Amino acid sequence: MSLAVLIPALKPSASLVEVIDALVVDERVEKVIVVNDGSPADYDAVFQAAAARPKVTVLRHAVNLGKGAGLRMGINHFLCTASESCCLVTADADGQHLPKDILAVGARAEAEPSALVLGSRVFNDGVPLRSRFGNEVTRFIFRTLIGGKISDTQTGLRAIPRALMPTLLRLKTTGYEFELEMLILAAQKKIPTVGVEIETVYLDGNASSHFNPLLDSMRIYFVFARFLSSAFFTAVIDYLAFSAVYHFSHSISGGIFAGRLLAGTVNFAINKNYVFHMRSALLRALVRYASLVAVLGCIAYVMIDFLVRHNGWNAYIAKVTVEGLLLMASFVLQREVVFTDKAFSPATEVTDWDAYYAQPFALAPFTRRITGRLLEKLIKRFSIGAGPLKIMELGGANSCFHDQLTAALRPACYDVADNNQQGVEAFRQTVGQNPNSTAHALDVLSPEVQKLAGLYDVCFSVGLVEHFDPAGTARSIASHFTMLRPGGLAIITYPTPTLLYRATRFVAESTGQWILWDERPLRASEIMQDVLPHGEVLHTQINWWIVLTQGVVVVRKPLDDKNSAP
Repeated sequence: MSLAVLIPALKPSASLVEVIDALVVDERVEKVIVVNDGSPADYDAVFQAAAARPKVTVLRHAVNLGKGAGLRMGINHFLCTASESCCLVTADADGQHLPKDILAVGARAEAEPSALVLGSRVFNDGVPLRSRFGNEVTRFIFRTLIGGKISDTQTGLRAIPRALMPTLLRLKTTGYEFELEMLILAAQKKIPTVGVEIETVYLDGNASSHFNPLLDSMRIYFVFARFLSSAFFTAVIDYLAFSAVYHFSHSISGGIFAGRLLAGTVNFAINKNYVFHMRSALLRALVRYASLVAVLGCIAYVMIDFLVRHNGWNAYIAKVTVEGLLLMASFVLQREVVFTDKAFSPATEVTDWDAYYAQPFALAPFTRRITGRLLEKLIKRFSIGAGPLKIMELGGANSCFHDQLTAALRPACYDVADNNQQGVEAFRQTVGQNPNSTAHALDVLSPEVQKLAGLYDVCFSVGLVEHFDPAGTARSIASHFTMLRPGGLAIITYPTPTLLYRATRFVAESTGQWILWDERPLRASEIMQDVLPHGEVLHTQINWWIVLTQGVVVVRKPLDDKNSAP
């Protein structure tokens, strides 16, 4: 991959040309885009010197439009002219970003092209107070309202993933707040944000910066204000509706219902379109939002009723107190569960399967028994043919279903296939010398699957296909059918992004209990497009009882499949 470096510049010093000279000699740099953001004619010599360098393109605003406008112009030029394999890195023109740090951020972007990479400064005592204080305040507010820990919210050195660029071009902000909007959009779109530590450079106390501590700070915090204003406006509507109904009926439940109904309708429209900028299906978001409102409404009723009836509180004071306590929970759940276009972010780290097999979740024995009973029921219902079945469990290292299914179904054989050596060895120790159970150490995405082609009556997986990218998911599904004989049964389960799943996983991640980092919740449509070419779908359902809800699909391989082994 190659790099393009975008530098918006207003009244730059000669250091701009020095940085460009250090960049263009690097073979990784494909181009440097400089945007003259309406600088006076006194600075033409600097831009002319920059334009004379190889690989450099200088764009120009007739008047000063702001850093955000300059970044948008450069991003648009990049998308129109750069090669598909090129990464875009933005840097400031005031000499704060050293060429080696620009290239380091670019190198990280090459390794993680789907991530927003930030060049993160270390804010020690040598950093000017206005920069250190502003960054600390912005970090705290960002973490509270938006979610996610970002060490440097105001850095101008960042590598922007292509997936984020089209949305950035549609933003209306033109100043420094554009960079904050970028971070918010990345968080909302579940684009991972990673940091690369860079050298902290401030020349003459940062005197060359065009950042206005008062006006530009006000613009930045106005971005956050839209989050708070939505919550405040909704709370006022909710309180007024509750007060009116309670005044005439003295019914706490009636007041809560009226307030939630009226305020929820307004809040949904505002948050969807103006706060979280969600663009996915309306019905899906509406169902999730209605479920959240109902749950929080019930909680509010119980708490308000308890305070009024058992503690003698005034109903209006109890309403304000309880809703204040639930406000942040509501906001966080809307942000993480309701108004999001993607189920979860692309994995920034992989699952540690050794740790998973060594210490499963505390509730795993309970959920596995439920899933095991469901598998038993489906196999008995849909399998055909005389005699004991030959069963293969894919991704079944240290299988948690072996004992339950072998006791219930008495199969001719129960084999597992997995590439985790620790899990495979644990399974072998569990079954001992049982000749009817074999653990195959193989990767379900590898050609080695062909060695087991056409051998099994039933091939199933639980917690497998969601740990790959879309292409890997399709290949893992195909492996099920490769191993099946004609007429054989494939049973595939996968996590579904229901409200219950999303809320449960959010709690697990927030409390540090989640370790399946690359688990990718899947919609039925994605699974269907991968299984339909291989057979007839006999049954689908969602297993709600295990909380982290699982979709289930049962598919029969055609009896006349000519690609199967004899």
